[in-house]
Amino acid sequence: AISSGVGSTIAPFLSVFIAKRFFAFNPSLQRIRDIVGLLFAGIPIGSVVLATLMTFGFIRGGLIEASAAFGIWIAVWICNVLSASIVSTIILVWFKEWKVRFTTEARLFETVGLFGALALLIIFMFTGILGNNINFAYFVFLPLVWAALRFGIREVVTILFLFSATALWSTFLGRGPTSVSDVNLSILYLEGFVSVISFTSLILAVVVAEQMAYGQRKDN
Repeated sequence: AISSGVGSTIAPFLSVFIAKRFFAFNPSLQRIRDIVGLLFAGIPIGSVVLATLMTFGFIRGGLIEASAAFGIWIAVWICNVLSASIVSTIILVWFKEWKVRFTTEARLFETVGLFGALALLIIFMFTGILGNNINFAYFVFLPLVWAALRFGIREVVTILFLFSATALWSTFLGRGPTSVSDVNLSILYLEGFVSVISFTSLILAVVVAEQMAYGQRKDN
């Protein structure tokens, strides 16, 4: 417990320090270097400390054998990287701009359509209402790309958070495209899948934001 608490305290500070020191990290997440610095450097390195201390605590506490340490370390590291990436980004973007504004009725309808499509996708993917012959896993890229191109990083991370939370719960219940007989293996598959869609969609959203900002500066 002590090692886990120490790791949970050190890891976030180390992640932010690395991102700011080597990538000039800005919490607005409007540049590629912000995403790269936080998600590809800061959080993975900070998670090394957390995974190491937690695994050490498991061994000292007699919860696992030393021979299983590496496998546990990998699982803890992946889990923390994914959870910290999604939670930190959604906190940062919503803290920066928490008010939801719709400039036109068309924008309101498009927002409803975006999250309505996400809701339908989640229902089809995790309830099996259409049977198990169709794999809806990669259909999640459709609302993510839609959000990246038409909205912004706030909507992208919101979709990622909603999808990841639902997917995790459904996987524990034995549902979804990553579910297998072993729950731990199912979670590992899910983490890998969510990592791919998260990093891809976040990079796309930031690239679009940078291009729009460049166009506005050029016009001015």
